[in-house]
Amino acid sequence: MGSSIAYHLKSDPHFTGTVTVIERDPTYARASSALSASSIRQQFSTPLNIHLSRFGIGFLRDAPKTLGVDLGLKEPGYLFLASPAGEAVLRANYAIQKGEGCSVELLDPAALIQRFPAMSAGGVALASHGTANEGWFDGPALMQAFRRKARELGATYDKLGAADPKRDFYLRYLQLRPFGANADLVRAELSKLANVLGTLQVTSSLPCSELWINRQRLTVKLPPKGIAVAPGNYKGLCFNPKFEMALFEYATVTAGEPAVMRFQWSIVENRLEHPFGRIALENPKAPGVMIDLGITSPEIGVAAPSDGKKLKMILKDDSGVRTETRMVQIGPGQRLVVKW
Repeated sequence: MGSSIAYHLKSDPHFTGTVTVIERDPTYARASSALSASSIRQQFSTPLNIHLSRFGIGFLRDAPKTLGVDLGLKEPGYLFLASPAGEAVLRANYAIQKGEGCSVELLDPAALIQRFPAMSAGGVALASHGTANEGWFDGPALMQAFRRKARELGATYDKLGAADPKRDFYLRYLQLRPFGANADLVRAELSKLANVLGTLQVTSSLPCSELWINRQRLTVKLPPKGIAVAPGNYKGLCFNPKFEMALFEYATVTAGEPAVMRFQWSIVENRLEHPFGRIALENPKAPGVMIDLGITSPEIGVAAPSDGKKLKMILKDDSGVRTETRMVQIGPGQRLVVKW
């Protein structure tokens, strides 16, 4: 209804005001347009409703021209059934409808069965059938067409309960795309408000060839003290192909507060020779889970524990004859050379 009113107001050449539609559910998942049967009829008990519906059926037929959308309008008519107790009301409504020029007919039980053989007339005293201008259509498509046209004509949309829709939009954008020229403009606008943004600092114990935050690759070096970002959850990736390292870390930013995303990793150098061997190292984030470091590179990046905890390491030669188990301590940014 809101989008329809917005469209009709903005389509009126005599209307010079502004229109803003306030939506409780911008997704329209629970909107009546998405949940209703999306039907139209002429059979009402008041002339006003009949006239409104007559306008509606004409508008639906012209939708391809006015709104640029085919609503799939079907007009098989409505069928109302009345018991003996409701027969008088049905006849009274019929008289009003005929007086307003509606295409409607009354059917007694015999005529009802003849017209609709699949139906049972048991308990039916009288039926009223609309022979034109009644049916159904694609309601969600109509709603989206109204919304699209209203926007084209200058109407705006806000969400019910949003204190500042522009600010909320900027915050959502900045969380999804925290870096780049557009993000810098948004950041500058939001920085004018107190305690709206937080600060995200990213550190790495060894260089990241590529650094990604919320699926966006950083192309410039971040300031040492961090960068202002929107409150929310952030997922980072430190990637270094030379050491076959891909490390994910997380941070939660709160408005007015700093947060740090730390990539703490080290390098394990495989110097197992005579015989050659391979290394499995305990995952510091999942105690007891061993990670095979493979044999494709003699230098492999590994996650390092932040608390200095020793990790289990298992060494095996290629033949499987020689096996050693060690407890090793490796801190962030260190290199551990492993030999027999």
